[in-house]
Amino acid sequence: MLKTDTPDFLAIDPTDLSMADAHRLLLHCVAPRPIAFTSTLSPEGVPNLAPYSYFMAGGANPLSVAISPLTGRSGELKDTLLNIQRTREYVINVVTYQMRERMNRAAQEYPYGVSEWSEAGFTPAPCVKVKPARVLESPLVLECRLF
Repeated sequence: MLKTDTPDFLAIDPTDLSMADAHRLLLHCVAPRPIAFTSTLSPEGVPNLAPYSYFMAGGANPLSVAISPLTGRSGELKDTLLNIQRTREYVINVVTYQMRERMNRAAQEYPYGVSEWSEAGFTPAPCVKVKPARVLESPLVLECRLF
């Protein structure tokens, strides 16, 4: 913490925090956070479904959104990011309160080849403009292309 001239103001130097504490601080500063329940498809046709809490509007012209996939526990790139880089397509599925528990099941790190769709009990449905499936249970989806 940094000293300040006013007793009711707390200044925090993020370099003094552990990564976990810095992460918690950021999550509490930027709230509420929408969830980008992101579906992708590998070049080989393997579907992937993962929630991301770092999600925001990117701009209006062109209409864009941004997600920030972190690395996995092993430090490797997550399947979502690899799939987006390779196919340049993804789908953001809006999550409702009723979907939260199943969405959390999809957040687990499963071995390669295990379907988050079936583990979490969501129904894939075809999209109009992109190849990855949308979540049928989601009330709103954004079909996206990386540019």
